Parts: sequence; C-alpha cells; structure tokens
Amino acid sequence: LAESVDPQQAILLYGNWLLLHKEAAESFAIWFNLGVLYSGQGQHLAASDAFRETLQLRPHLTEAAINLGTALEALGQTEAALGVWKQSLGTKKHWITLQNQIGRLAENSGRLGEAAEALRNSLLLDHNQPDVVQHLVHIRQRMAVWPPNRINVPGISELQAAEQCGPLAALALFDDPEQQAGVAAEWIARKLPKVETLCKG
Repeated sequence: LAESVDPQQAILLYGNWLLLHKEAAESFAIWFNLGVLYSGQGQHLAASDAFRETLQLRPHLTEAAINLGTALEALGQTEAALGVWKQSLGTKKHWITLQNQIGRLAENSGRLGEAAEALRNSLLLDHNQPDVVQHLVHIRQRMAVWPPNRINVPGISELQAAEQCGPLAALALFDDPEQQAGVAAEWIARKLPKVETLCKG
C-alpha cells in the first residue's frame, strides 16, 4: 500500500493497527514506519509526532532520531533538530551520519564553528568522505581560517583537502587554471554519472 498510488491507505492501516495493539512490543516499528510515510507525504508535523512515539518506546533507535531531526528541520525548528541529533551522539550508532547532519544544518544556519567541528569529527572516523572535506574547507574559508585546507585529519593531507574542495573554493586556493580545472573535474566526476550511463536506454 505504501508504494501504491494512495499511500494514505497505508497510513490508515498503521493507524488502525495502533488503535488495537498500541501496547504490543512491535508497536515502535509501526510508529517508525508511520513516520516514514508521513515524511514522504510532506506531513512533517505528523511525522515528528510518530518519530517521538518511536523514541519513547526505543530511545536508542538512532534511525528514528535522525528522521525526527529531519522532520523538525522541515518544520523550521532548527534548534530542536540540532538538539535531537546532538543528544543521539551518545549512542555512537550512526555517529558519522549524525555529525554530518549537524554540520550541514549548522552550516546552513550560519553557525560555522559548530559546523566545522561536527564535520571534522565525522572525518576523524572516516576520512574517505570527499563531500564532507569540501564543505569543511569551504566553511574554513568563510571563517577566514587560513590555510583552509589544513583540516588536521589523519589520512588527508593539505593537498588532498585542496583537491577535494570543489570548484568555488578552488578559485581561492589555486592560481593555476589547470589546478582549478582539475578540482572541477574531480567534483564533476563525484556528482554526475558517467557519460556511458547517460547514453543508456
């Protein structure tokens, strides 16, 4: 039903189940699925309520906390979203995802120091995240922290950070047009499918 032309029928079915079995052990999963459906329908307030119910029953279900923060962000509740994600960091589950979400939303909110700290924490656990490197370098540029590509993450040299900085940041890091073009090419390769894929079908 959720994949049909009328997902509201799935929402109704989950709601009816909860009326009859709200004390059942698996009800947390029903609340979670209901929240996902509400989110897919753009019903972010209902989604946030469903994910809160999920967390009441399973406080350490990080997936529900991630989705709750996303729903709250969609409602314009930036502080509440950041609060949910930060509180969930204590579980260590999906820690990288949580740090990236905090970094993204903090950056969008102009809280650059907070964003930089979260993204660097993410890279300390997994340095193979070019998009995170790109945003961290750009944030450091906006903060006038120079050199912005000196991010102090083991496994990522200053040159590597510069090469993953994206086309806009490259304009401030490189004077050589060939180097700027190389950074742009690397960024395009990450963001767009290969030509062969575009030509299929």
